[in-house]
Amino acid sequence: MKKLFLFAIIAATVLIPSVVSAQQNVPSDYDKIGRISDGLEYNTIAFNDLKQKWIISDPLLIREIYNRFVVRGALRSNGNKVSLELLKKKTEEIYNGTVIVDLRKRYYDDEIEFFSFTPESEMQKKDPVYLFDPVKDPFLLRDIVGDKVYEKIRQQGYFFSNITKTAFDTKNGYFYDLYLNALEPHVMFWNTTSSGRNKYLFSAFGKWGSDEIMYPGWFLGEFVAGGELTYYESISNDQRKYLYDIRIGTALASSRPFLGDFAPGQGKKLLQPSGQSVYFRASGDILKFLIDGADGYYLTLEGKYSLNEFKTRDFTFNGTDTLYSVRDYFCVSATKRDLADFGDLGSLEVTAGIATSDIYRYLLDPKNTKLVDIDKTKTFMNKFIHNVFGEVGVFRTGGLIQHDVSILVSGNTDGFGVVGVKAKFMLSDQFGLDFRVMKGFGLDTKKQPYRTDSYIVFSPILRINY
Repeated sequence: MKKLFLFAIIAATVLIPSVVSAQQNVPSDYDKIGRISDGLEYNTIAFNDLKQKWIISDPLLIREIYNRFVVRGALRSNGNKVSLELLKKKTEEIYNGTVIVDLRKRYYDDEIEFFSFTPESEMQKKDPVYLFDPVKDPFLLRDIVGDKVYEKIRQQGYFFSNITKTAFDTKNGYFYDLYLNALEPHVMFWNTTSSGRNKYLFSAFGKWGSDEIMYPGWFLGEFVAGGELTYYESISNDQRKYLYDIRIGTALASSRPFLGDFAPGQGKKLLQPSGQSVYFRASGDILKFLIDGADGYYLTLEGKYSLNEFKTRDFTFNGTDTLYSVRDYFCVSATKRDLADFGDLGSLEVTAGIATSDIYRYLLDPKNTKLVDIDKTKTFMNKFIHNVFGEVGVFRTGGLIQHDVSILVSGNTDGFGVVGVKAKFMLSDQFGLDFRVMKGFGLDTKKQPYRTDSYIVFSPILRINY
C-alpha cells in the first residue's frame, strides 16, 4: 500500500506540470483563426511598401478600439496573453495619448491586413517596437472590435493621417531621347540590338566649352557638334552604365550671350576657333577586362586637333586686332562611380585627370591674307599649358528628383586655377536646370587677357525620353 501511494505521488509530480503546461500552450480561438488565415492568405509581401497605409491619432477613437481588445481578451505580447500587471502598465501610455493606431490595407481589396497599437516614438524607426502584437488578419480584427467599428476603421470615417508611399519610379527608355540643354544637348535617334540584352545607341551631341581645360563656353568661343555611339552590354535604368561611348565631331564658332568684364576691347580678347578641327572622345568601363573586380572605373580620352588655319577674311574686325585661340587640347581622366551609397542623397563619384591645351596669339591684319602668329618663336610644345583637376560629387537616378552635384578643383602651369560647383537637378527626369559656378585664383590679366576670375553658366533642361 505504501509503495502504491509513493508511486501515485511520483506520477502526479511528473504528469501534473506537463498537463498544466500543455493547457497553457493550447492556442486560443483568436490564435487559431490567425494561423488558418495566414495559411490561406495570398502573400503580397512584395507590395507592402505600396499598400495603402494610415494612422489614427484621435485619442477617443483609440480608447474605444483599445477597450474592445481588453474586453475580448485579445491583446497579446510575444504570442502570450497579457498579464494584468503588464496591461495596467501599457494602459498608462493610452491614458497619456502617446499611442497611435497603425493600419495597412490589403493590396487587392479594402480589408485591413495589419493593425497595431504603436508608440509615437517608434513610428520613425525601421523596426518599431509595438505596444502589443499586431493583428494581421481582417476577420480576426472584425471579430474583436465588432462589425460597426471595423467598418468605421476601414471606411476611414474619421480624422486620419495618410502615410501611403507614393511611388515615383523614373525609368530610361532606349528608343528615343531628346535632351535639350544649351550646355550639353543630346539627341538619341536610332538604336539596335545584336544579341541578348545589349544595345547600341546612335546620337547627335553638342558641347559648349570645356571644364576639363578650364574654358567655359563664352571663353572658348566654340560649340562642338558631332555623332555618338554608345554600347551597353546589358541595358539598365541607369544610362550612365555603358560599356563604351565614342564621339566624333568638329568645333564651330559660337556666339556669346554675355561678354563679362574684360580689359579694353569688350570681348575681343575672348578665344575663338582659328581653323577647322576634329573633336574626339572615347570613354568606357574597360578596366574590368584587365583587372578582376575593377567594375565602374571609367577611363576617358578627349581632345581636339585643328587641321588648318582660317584666312584673315574669315574674321570680322576693325583695323588691326589680336586673336587668341585654343587650337588643340587633350585630356585623360578616370572616374569611379558608385564609390559609396549615401541613401536618398545619392552615390559618391570621384574623378581625377590631367589635360593640356595650347594658346595661339594671332595678329589680324587686313594687309595679310594669312593669320600672323605673334608667338612664332615658340615651338609647338612650348605653346601648351598643362593642368590637373579633380572632381567629387554625388548623383542620384530614379525617383521623383534626380541630381548630379559636384565640386571641381583645377590648376594649371600658368599659375591660374579654379574651384567651383557643378549642379544638375531634374524633376521626373523631364524638366530641370544645369548650372555651374566657378571662382578663379592666381589670375594675371596681362598674361591671360582672355580670362576672368569667375564665371557662372546655366541652362534650363527639357527631356523627352521613351
